Amino acid sequence: MRRVAVVWETTDRRVRGDPTTRRPNPRSRASVSPATRSVLAVCCGSLTGAVFELSGAATVVGRGPGVDLVIPDRGVSRKHVKLLRGIDHNFMAVDLGSTNGTRVNDVPVELVALRHGDRIGLGPDVVLSFEAADSPELQRVVAQAQARQAVAGLSERELEVARLVAQGLTNQAIATRLEIRPRTVASHLEHVYTRLDIHSRAELARRMAEADLLEP
Repeated sequence: MRRVAVVWETTDRRVRGDPTTRRPNPRSRASVSPATRSVLAVCCGSLTGAVFELSGAATVVGRGPGVDLVIPDRGVSRKHVKLLRGIDHNFMAVDLGSTNGTRVNDVPVELVALRHGDRIGLGPDVVLSFEAADSPELQRVVAQAQARQAVAGLSERELEVARLVAQGLTNQAIATRLEIRPRTVASHLEHVYTRLDIHSRAELARRMAEADLLEP
């Protein structure tokens, strides 16, 4: 398994042998071109922002030894899911009897065909995005994942203040909205700036937009 150096992050169908009908993924493509390289981008979990190329005919993902892609997070089984490449370069995901299950686009699955843009959930904390290696969408997915990871260390109140600042509210307006003192708002905002290593409200708004966290 080769980790790609990246500095940035269905239509309904029923698969034979799989009783689950999948939810639509609005940006899925119809098929994978033979020339297209596929990757997994880690959107949530301890490896957030990492991108791994699916170069073999079969890739086993899990937490234990003997797997091709190690995801160390709790909730991921030792051997959790296998990704199989077909002769047409399309991929199938096969759950390997994992304890916490495999989800594709939030639907529990045992065997399912993958389309670029699909989100694969492993246990409660890990989300992988199945993407084309050179697509602009991969860059967007990784950037959003990294932005979300950056704000993950904020407290609930700090995140609340950050959202309101990003929406353009003044400290006084935020204090009124949250029923706290303006000095308390300023203190929370100072902590947010320090944690995110930024220095202005405009930078904070950009970070929140990148993380898709503007809506309360």
